Amino acid sequence: MTERSETPRPHSVWSAVPLAAFFALAGPVAVAGGLALAPLQALAGLLGAPFSGLWRGVKSAWPVLVLAAAFVGFAAASTLWSPFTPRSLEEAQGLKLALGVLAAALFCAAAGGSPRARALARAAGIAGAIVLLGLLAAEALADMPLNRMAQPDVGTGVLERNPGRGVAILVVMLFGAIGALAGGDWLERALWKGLLIGTVALSTQFNMAGNIGAFGVGLLAFMIAWQAPRFAVSALGLGLAAWVVAAPFVLGWLATQDTLAQSLPLSWQVRLDIWAYVAPRIAEAPWLGHGIDASRTITAMGHVGDLTFPQVPLHPHSAPLQVWYELGAVGAGLLAATLAAGGLMAGRALSQQPGAAAAACGGIAALAVLWSISYGAWQEWVIALCGIALALANAARR
Repeated sequence: MTERSETPRPHSVWSAVPLAAFFALAGPVAVAGGLALAPLQALAGLLGAPFSGLWRGVKSAWPVLVLAAAFVGFAAASTLWSPFTPRSLEEAQGLKLALGVLAAALFCAAAGGSPRARALARAAGIAGAIVLLGLLAAEALADMPLNRMAQPDVGTGVLERNPGRGVAILVVMLFGAIGALAGGDWLERALWKGLLIGTVALSTQFNMAGNIGAFGVGLLAFMIAWQAPRFAVSALGLGLAAWVVAAPFVLGWLATQDTLAQSLPLSWQVRLDIWAYVAPRIAEAPWLGHGIDASRTITAMGHVGDLTFPQVPLHPHSAPLQVWYELGAVGAGLLAATLAAGGLMAGRALSQQPGAAAAACGGIAALAVLWSISYGAWQEWVIALCGIALALANAARR
């Protein structure tokens, strides 16, 4: 009997084609601030997800998916007791959160539909990171020509936020790219070293110190995971779960340290003042929280020196603190359980995949830093960035 070679099913390659298109657009979108990442990811996920084989993945990961669905469902339900009333579907944060998480999951599934799909997704992710690095380098060296052309009437301080977010996106994409390239031939080694050097240089630009911290923590997590894949992935999931639980206590304590605040730049003093205001108010609704987007309804003003600012500008600039304030101990517990279970399950799955484990740990650890000190819990582009990190890790599997 002659052994037949396996013929790839038609969707086995085509599932990654929408991802390739996504990464072709990711560079320009990221330089402009990344806000369009979420709708583009939703489209790529819907077009590329291998639906015929999706049920197998659902069955294998059902504990994590159930916990994630419970968290998202509880967040959406908290609209019922939130003081923030959505005036349109665009402001329906619970619905947008559910759609964003679903889109990120489908996008991640599309990256791993088959070996050939993973190869295409890897190549597209690497190319996207290279293009993004080049565009950001042009912005840094030539006083933001692309952003100034698009928004000629916006001041430098505000305009820097766009390429600053672009660098945050690059930092997360970097670890997926070098996870796929590390251990390769001389050209692949040259590519990942160039990406690494370029990203660390750009992390110091555009007045966003959080990008430097995200790069450093991500690189450390990447290196540990390359040597001990299962340990690092599991430890990251458990560590993030513990951080979600402890964040309001740690950040609340830090915010009361006057000597620390006085030694920090003004932007960090403002951040500490925001945390000092929000942390004690978690106790006003400790179990169920104040409701999703309740942070938007705070009208108090904060003061640091001669500077006056909204006490909570849309969100507390710390996602774990926001989860506690808006969803209480129930929401924080569900999120922590999701992260812990996800880390343990992914650790087992990637125990023999150092490249994929390193990509996952580097990207998620970097994103966790940014999520903890800079951005809101429900920002669509941040959820999309999580989908990018997981998709690149999925594609890095060999």
